[in-house]
Amino acid sequence: MADIIDQAQEQAERILQAELSAQRAAGPEATGYCLACGEAVARGMRWCNVMCRDDYQRMEAARRRNGN
Repeated sequence: MADIIDQAQEQAERILQAELSAQRAAGPEATGYCLACGEAVARGMRWCNVMCRDDYQRMEAARRRNGN
């Protein structure tokens, strides 16, 4: 039988996993193509490299600043 400390640890782990799942879901959806340059990428990926990811994030930040 689990004691109160084990139960608290299990609950903390469930909360952490739920928060991580929610965080991963944030952001643009993977389409199979780089969201910056349009090159085909592996399943589940959004960008073909770090430079494209950074470019995309800069463009999105500028778009939000401009109210679009």
